[in-house]
Amino acid sequence: SLRGLVPDVPLASLFFRCAPRSPVSEHQHAMAVIHIDVDRFFLAVHAQFDRSVREGPGTPPIALFQYNDVICVSASARALGVRKHMSPEAARAVLTPAGGRLVHAFWRDWPGPRTWYKPYQDASRDLFACIRASLDAGAACGATLERASIDEGYVSVEERHGPESVAEELVRSVRERLGLPVCCGVAPNKLLAKLASSAAKASGGGSGASGRVYAVRSDEEAQALLRQTAAHRLPGLGSRADALARAGIEVASQLQTLDVPRLQAVLSLSPAAAAAAAN
Repeated sequence: SLRGLVPDVPLASLFFRCAPRSPVSEHQHAMAVIHIDVDRFFLAVHAQFDRSVREGPGTPPIALFQYNDVICVSASARALGVRKHMSPEAARAVLTPAGGRLVHAFWRDWPGPRTWYKPYQDASRDLFACIRASLDAGAACGATLERASIDEGYVSVEERHGPESVAEELVRSVRERLGLPVCCGVAPNKLLAKLASSAAKASGGGSGASGRVYAVRSDEEAQALLRQTAAHRLPGLGSRADALARAGIEVASQLQTLDVPRLQAVLSLSPAAAAAAAN
């Protein structure tokens, strides 16, 4: 399924307590991480073939589905309450009264109805080729690019190259060359960078020339980001939303206050995993 093309980040990624950076020797350069993510990737790919699903003023609410699973939701559909992994029937009940509609993922009728992944895979290949070309053409030619899923990746870049400027250039290049809208998060580690790119997607969340880059450059900014991030939005905790709510944990920063026994109880972690998360 398409869901399998976007794997979850392991729960180990939650071990995010802010720690001092390791000393940098005179032969090393401090590094930053950029997380780049396409907004509503599957709908963005469809929009390249069907202008009626392009988001903008006057565009009706749209949700894209495959089999019995909604996998991508436009901003206007989300505002109505449609969510990923809703059943198509439940989404249709919300969309139809508002003039919205469901769109099926690309499919072909051999051997029997099957979702057709090639358009998404081609778009993903072009995305990462564009990112690599943009990095190589600029000052960050030595940056490391890591593919995280079909529509997101991480760039490790030296601080001296100006990671925020690199991120702005990535946003511009992908938009101009491929027509895909992306957001970037810049931070000292992968988890904070991923959370920052999510914040950049929120209304007014980004900064800089594009308004689509969110940078975390200090401990204070990191804590501010964690305070505005819902705890169940952390990678690996989506299935624990009810448990978090029962424990009164609403935002990510609250998890930093929990000791080993409490982490183990709230998140149903093994003793070893809870101990690792607390250290």
